Amino acid sequence: MAAACVQAADVRHLLIGELEAGIDAQAGPPRTRLRNKMLAAAALQAGTSRRLTRLGKGKPSKAPYSPAVALLLERLVRARRRRGYLTWLRRAA
Repeated sequence: MAAACVQAADVRHLLIGELEAGIDAQAGPPRTRLRNKMLAAAALQAGTSRRLTRLGKGKPSKAPYSPAVALLLERLVRARRRRGYLTWLRRAA
């Protein structure tokens, strides 16, 4: 855990140094193998959301799975939260 925090701090320091030196970071568009444009967009959004969540927790942003898997995980999490909410709603009524 501590090594990951040190590594993340090193990366941030390197990026800030490049930014101050005027060096632009090269980043290509994210890619997915999904052919359906709507599913591909949803998958990329889910992947980006997962990466931001990982960054917020102090972990490296490299996602250990594809955007399609991130979309599947997001849908499962939302379904579980919805079920819990509906159960709470029925009990409260």
